Amino acid sequence: MGNVIKSQSSSKKSREPKEMVTPKQAKALKKEGYKLIGTHSAVKLCRWTKHQLRGRGGCYKHTHYGITSYQCMEATPSLACANKCVFCWRHHKNPVGREWRWKTDDPKMIVEEAVNM
Repeated sequence: MGNVIKSQSSSKKSREPKEMVTPKQAKALKKEGYKLIGTHSAVKLCRWTKHQLRGRGGCYKHTHYGITSYQCMEATPSLACANKCVFCWRHHKNPVGREWRWKTDDPKMIVEEAVNM
């Protein structure tokens, strides 16, 4: 019995960081239209992008800055956020965290994957 407890406690100390998104969370995020990148990043097509492509107008970026909405995307290098802002595009199905405790992906890979999606 003592050996089992010792092996469990030593395995807890040597564990690698977990992936941020669980399979259940990934399924919910994909259902909402997220394209997951690596273990903690995502891209989602903005609703204004869809509106612009359908000829129904663009977002404030188009009105104020001349940026066409069909060239815009919502991307995040980290799905974890503790703020829960009212206007957030994440829709609060994302993991929550105030400190980093997950695996870390290569930033260059994240950018390349986001642009190529």
